[in-house]
Amino acid sequence: AGMGDNLVFEDVHVLDLTTLTWRDMTPSMKVDSDILWRRVAHCAVPHPSDPTTILIHGGYTFDDHTDVGRYEGKLFALNTKTCVAKELHPKGVPPQPRGYHDMVVVGLRLVVIGGKDSTDERLVGGNDLVGVYDTERNSWEHPQCIGTAMTPRTKLAAATIEFNSRSSEGVYRFL
Repeated sequence: AGMGDNLVFEDVHVLDLTTLTWRDMTPSMKVDSDILWRRVAHCAVPHPSDPTTILIHGGYTFDDHTDVGRYEGKLFALNTKTCVAKELHPKGVPPQPRGYHDMVVVGLRLVVIGGKDSTDERLVGGNDLVGVYDTERNSWEHPQCIGTAMTPRTKLAAATIEFNSRSSEGVYRFL
């Protein structure tokens, strides 16, 4: 999926970094929801405990009949070996639907940050700025962050680095 020159792509490609070989997974994909197709502005990260799976969150989808779009908050797991994509149904309250956001892996958690939502294309901020998906518990969390948060933004890039290796959990900074 993705977009180029006002064309929304409905395909899935994988690059094997060992062989540097592209593979078009689209013809063999088995998807339990049409909502995965015609999606832009989503995030994808490797599953922290399953190297064959990519987790996909959020984005902007288009209705096949009206071409009207909406922001999504769903989470999918795409197994790159079996070509099966399934919608996950985590416990807890998911972050508000968003696109143009970023997502990073921190240990066994995914941190969703920033983006736009469907309320008049506003930037996601305040208590909605950060959402955390715990892959072990299959649940969403909403941390109560302290300090001065970054200004709400979209089309951002986030990364994590460990800067205190003495902690068993690890402490990470967003860049």
